[in-house]
Amino acid sequence: MVYLFTYFFGTIRWNSYLRGQTMLENKKKPTIVLPEGNEERILLAAKQVLKEAFCRLIIIGDAAYVASILGDLSGYSVVSPDKGVALARLQQARIAAGKKELAVPYPNLVQAAEMVRDGTADGVVGGAEATTDVVAVVFAKVIGLKAGFNLVYDCFKMEKGDQVLVFANCALLEVPTTEQRAEIAILAGEFARFLGLDPKVALLDYQTVGNAPRPLPQETAHAVQIALQKADFPVDGPLQLDAAVNKTIAAKKAPDSQVAGNANVLVFPDLRSGNIGYKNAAQLGGWVATGPILLGTKKPANDLSRGSTVEEIVSTIKLTALQV
Repeated sequence: MVYLFTYFFGTIRWNSYLRGQTMLENKKKPTIVLPEGNEERILLAAKQVLKEAFCRLIIIGDAAYVASILGDLSGYSVVSPDKGVALARLQQARIAAGKKELAVPYPNLVQAAEMVRDGTADGVVGGAEATTDVVAVVFAKVIGLKAGFNLVYDCFKMEKGDQVLVFANCALLEVPTTEQRAEIAILAGEFARFLGLDPKVALLDYQTVGNAPRPLPQETAHAVQIALQKADFPVDGPLQLDAAVNKTIAAKKAPDSQVAGNANVLVFPDLRSGNIGYKNAAQLGGWVATGPILLGTKKPANDLSRGSTVEEIVSTIKLTALQV
């Protein structure tokens, strides 16, 4: 599997840095809010963002602590946490709607999401401390979802040199339904297009199109048919990983597929395979993972792995700024 990640993706080319710099230079600088201003990695990333000057930042945190890490605060907007007022508003709204309270130990996330919802900020990046489940629920409930979609989903932008892929369904849904897999395919394909790729979406499975049908691959084939009703780019599956990315194997297993051998969006069938897949590529294959990128929110809102490096946090902030 490592061999596949390190060799077969070499035909996919895209210079993300130059394209991203050009896009940011040609637009008004967006404002991104960072709710975890008490986390040193976030503040060190903020310092790097200020140097690169591709967006403005709002940092939610204790001003004294922020100053102890950043020194001069003149280039930042530092906002004190509202000590649970934003969370209380969210809980009241849910109770009024007849829903249960959320177990959210990070009210700063709610405060940041309200800033995005209300237009004070253009996007938000959180998750250095909070879990992906908490981040996704808060951002979905406060910022809201895109019309026509029912949940927030996830993907990772995977880079190795100038090669770029999108890995989808690696952080949130344990076992998505057929309809949810179709929505993931559509949103992940749209995200790939945003990155400058020509989307070719593969729904992965342990079997490839045309083999003797089994129940799980049949579900994958059904998800493909649902996705194709809305997608304006090729979607195919079930495809095994090798058939999705290796032209020689694709010619044998799925010769009539528009996706096989050329896939640049890989939709994993469940959370276990997706999480193992992206971590395998990152830890053993030398790919750099940015994300989880949240798909389906009305405005840009992205998550971080709790193990994110400063470099990865900067990359996610930059990607969020590009999405504005």
